[in-house]
Amino acid sequence: MKRPQCKMLLIIWTFTACITLLSVTTCVVGERAFLTAMAGTEVLLPCWPTANNTNITQFSWTKDGQEKPVVVYNLKYGPSVPSENYSGRIEMSNQPLLDGSIRIKALKIQDEGNYTCEITLFPQGAEKKGIHLTILVIPTNAASSIPAEAGLSDAPVAQCTSAFGNPAAEITWKSSLPGKHTMIHVVNDNNMVTVHSNYTMTPHRSNNGQTVTCQVTHSATSNKTEYPVQLSILYRPVVTITGYDGTWSVNTHNVTVTCSTDANPEPTNYTWRGLPEGVEIKNAQVFIGEESALENGNWTCEAANTVGIGVGRVEVVLGSSNSSGHTYIVLTISCVVVALLIVAPVALLIVLQIKKQRNSAEEVYINIPNQRKKIEQESPEINATYTSVNLGEQSVYSDLKRPIGIAK
Repeated sequence: MKRPQCKMLLIIWTFTACITLLSVTTCVVGERAFLTAMAGTEVLLPCWPTANNTNITQFSWTKDGQEKPVVVYNLKYGPSVPSENYSGRIEMSNQPLLDGSIRIKALKIQDEGNYTCEITLFPQGAEKKGIHLTILVIPTNAASSIPAEAGLSDAPVAQCTSAFGNPAAEITWKSSLPGKHTMIHVVNDNNMVTVHSNYTMTPHRSNNGQTVTCQVTHSATSNKTEYPVQLSILYRPVVTITGYDGTWSVNTHNVTVTCSTDANPEPTNYTWRGLPEGVEIKNAQVFIGEESALENGNWTCEAANTVGIGVGRVEVVLGSSNSSGHTYIVLTISCVVVALLIVAPVALLIVLQIKKQRNSAEEVYINIPNQRKKIEQESPEINATYTSVNLGEQSVYSDLKRPIGIAK
């Protein structure tokens, strides 16, 4: 049977008033009051006679119609608390003859229920007042991932729990990943409620490490409480072999090859195949030392975790150990040949030009004496003039012998 709420009762009753004081909310609907208080606090259950100037000869409080009262005050016998559940937690008014109110301390979830106050008045008779007390209990919330194997089927990947609350909490989810959630309510022996919710989706390897968020809403708090959950998607290793760069020779040493993996959970076992003799194996790594006998071949690494086995392969092809020396020699010869093809024609042209200039100078020198002799025979006057300007053969020859373009 659901507890009546103030809004629902507003339709039935003609008068409703609600007051919130500290952690206690009081709603009066007609002749019945509804109180809400937090567990661990205290609450005052009011009970006053309708008529003024009357004396209370006795008052008693019962809960949920039980015959055994919670507390009784009799003018003749005094106060008593017959219920052990309330022993030491009940406090009565200082004016018992005028006020039948009681205060319950250290509230428990068991204190929730319907209370009836019965007042015996003299000479009017008896009056009854009814109060429904709701105890709010803030739940304990927690959220965590549910490891799920990557595949095609839907599976729960996150869980959120709001435990031992009163009333039941409301759980919702925030996520950018497509999925849905379930909700289960469990009523405990102490009448508190635990709510379980799972977020379900189709898990993929790419979802590993992504986040979904659980949101918990409870009437005892004003805000939603958020709990982010990082997903753990399980998948077998994806393997690659690194460290071989394609330039090895038989003389390559002191290098390491690694079996690199992407996996969840991390691999626990590595198996190498096709390795040459003399290499040193340490789980995911292979060390090629001085004693290793490298040769061409296909190397394989198998990495295993709880989900399965992943395989990586690399083909090792060794080059000649003297290939670098041969390359240097070939490059050197090529450079010499290119230089000869460019420089030789230029040098040849220079030599031919110098030789041509030299031949021209010699020809002029040889003809000077003949020309002089001819002039002397034909004109003695000119000879005298020639002699006076001192046109020496050696001077002219020297000028003629000097190559063109070269200064003295």
